[in-house]
Amino acid sequence: MQDYSICILGRSGRLIREIEIICASEETTIELAQQWADGFDVELWQLDRFIARFASSGTTSDNGGLYAEARHSLSQ
Repeated sequence: MQDYSICILGRSGRLIREIEIICASEETTIELAQQWADGFDVELWQLDRFIARFASSGTTSDNGGLYAEARHSLSQ
């Protein structure tokens, strides 16, 4: 299991909420982060490693692609 952060960004690009999650795979984490990109831009991080940015319009820029599966735990 790995620790990740889903960072929800406001219109100014500043962090408005950080959601810490624990996932078995990066693939699952990417899918979860994409779901939060509804009206807000979202960044996905593993500690200090940037994984992806998901624009609220549904477009994405990342360093690895899209993936799927595993268990997760959400906390605020």
